[in-house]
Amino acid sequence: MWLHFAHLSRHVLLLGTADGHLQLWDYIEKRLALESIRKPLVHSIPDAAPPQVLSVNVFPHHVPLGGHAKIVVSFANHFIWMGTLKGDGELKAKFLVTLKEGFMPKMVCFEPSNSNIIVFSMKGRNVTLVDSQTGNTVWRKTDAPDYMGSVSLDGPCTKFIASTPQGFEVYNLQKMTPLKRPKQQPVLLSIPKQVCFDEENTKIIGGTDRGCAEVIDVKSGKVKHKLVYHQGGLVQLIVICPNSECLLVAIAGANGNQPSDVILWSKNRRLRGTEPASSQDLDIFHLDIPKKYFRVGAYIILGMMVFVGYGIFILYSSEIIWYYVCHERFNLCHVNLSAQPSTLDLLMQPIATALPMASDNPSAPKALVQSVIYI
Repeated sequence: MWLHFAHLSRHVLLLGTADGHLQLWDYIEKRLALESIRKPLVHSIPDAAPPQVLSVNVFPHHVPLGGHAKIVVSFANHFIWMGTLKGDGELKAKFLVTLKEGFMPKMVCFEPSNSNIIVFSMKGRNVTLVDSQTGNTVWRKTDAPDYMGSVSLDGPCTKFIASTPQGFEVYNLQKMTPLKRPKQQPVLLSIPKQVCFDEENTKIIGGTDRGCAEVIDVKSGKVKHKLVYHQGGLVQLIVICPNSECLLVAIAGANGNQPSDVILWSKNRRLRGTEPASSQDLDIFHLDIPKKYFRVGAYIILGMMVFVGYGIFILYSSEIIWYYVCHERFNLCHVNLSAQPSTLDLLMQPIATALPMASDNPSAPKALVQSVIYI
């Protein structure tokens, strides 16, 4: 889990261990190294084995000037620890509590609206809300899914998705009622696969046992994309990292017979609001069209308009010139034809003039016919 202190431009990595420690590693940018300069959290019970750290969560992830981060940790001995951390300080404990007997806090996370703590049970069925100021239980629900191998909350904390033996299931957090179930293929291995919401809370990204991770639309439940793992088999680990330029998704296989690889996928961000679009892709009808193609299209349309306009001008000018040459000054079309009109003569003369000539006495001598051809 990462923390970022804005006023120090310092990133801090929080790592839970199997022996009950929470380690804090500061990233030193000048040396490009992680250094342990803060005291770790050590949780232990006398005369008992060190409990494993089950879950770690922070709020907020980006700490402003003068602020502090809240940190919550759950342990395998049913304890929940909550404390604070400043950018230039050490961990400061606030409370250490246990929930109802038998409640194993598998996952803990902060609610963004009031920073209270939502706790999911290891055995399923139970979800509890803990007050972040006192550690007291605010409410407890017992109608969650029977088995929740992996759980992820959306940003507003209105719904969550759980990995179950039947696949992924989306639930309303307050009513604890199931929502639309993703349309997935049947599960082959009843092994927990990590699942999470994307930053816009419109897509679900989860592992499968079919050699890929799937990107699922929350509303329709349909699989939109498959992130292929080249070795096939079980894809169990999923982690996402949004940044200013793109969304990064890392997936890893889980195969005991060979080393697992980590595959990194990326998705460019869409243009939003008034952000500059010089290097962005425009999303038109869900098609990514580079902006340079719009410029090329505009130039082509403009060129066609100029060409068509010039052609119309040439045609119009030609008609005026021919009319002027034939009728006004030169009268080049004035010709003397023989007495016997040809078919062309009859066609080019007005009908009222051509017909009487054909109906006159055939024996009468023919006069010279003066015709003007109109073009």
